[in-house]
Amino acid sequence: MPQIKYFVRVYDDRPFAGTPHAIYSDAELQQLKQAANQAGVRISVRKATEDDQ
Repeated sequence: MPQIKYFVRVYDDRPFAGTPHAIYSDAELQQLKQAANQAGVRISVRKATEDDQ
């Protein structure tokens, strides 16, 4: 099973904003950051720990 690398929270006006999303690769994180940047949406990133697996 792939390991979770990061948790990303997206902050906007949709329902469930701020719900953490599991990210499994650096490439996936970069894509998300780029999309959020283009959409003008704020995100926060937390590195996953052993406890998250």
